[in-house]
Amino acid sequence: MRPLFLAVVFLALAISAIGCGGGAPVVRPTRSGPLTARELYPMGEEYIWTYDIDTGTGLTTLGIRRVVRAEAPRFTLQMDGERDEHVYELREGGIYDVGESLWVLRDPITVGQEWPSRGGRTARITEVGQEIDVGAGHFEDCIEVRETGSETGPDFRTVYCPEQGPVLVESHQSLQLSERGLTVRSELRMEVQRGMEDVEQPEEIEGPGR
Repeated sequence: MRPLFLAVVFLALAISAIGCGGGAPVVRPTRSGPLTARELYPMGEEYIWTYDIDTGTGLTTLGIRRVVRAEAPRFTLQMDGERDEHVYELREGGIYDVGESLWVLRDPITVGQEWPSRGGRTARITEVGQEIDVGAGHFEDCIEVRETGSETGPDFRTVYCPEQGPVLVESHQSLQLSERGLTVRSELRMEVQRGMEDVEQPEEIEGPGR
């Protein structure tokens, strides 16, 4: 059954519209202006998202998603261990999945905003101004997106937070043999790593004659 669990996990992180060690809780200040899709899903060269994934069976695994190519305004994301890549493009209307020809996250960020999603689902912003605690810390001014409507696949709930991207991804699949179904929950383990931006630069060393 483990391959099934991991398949659902990777699908969830790919749709939502995924280093080790938890970060210290950080309280984000409340914003005064409207949020945008770009702020809620930042992308750049060598950005990395690390997740603790609860398969619902008592087993937790590690999932890592990273930007493998950055050619702004397009960014290619891939889950470690997977062959599939997703090309996201920053557009005026939000973040667009070029391969799927669908929006990942759509502006304006307001409750009720809807757009077609994968597998015949409809994505809808159901909450803004949400606070959430995950392994990476405490985040504020987040939004919740729910994707529902597929006849065969799972429903998804994704929480995006400013300057972090998806900090929580949940998928729920109804099963004929289980009244509770299967829920897979992925939590951001540490704040998004921003490639070379997060690398501490060495101090300048004075040489002879200086």
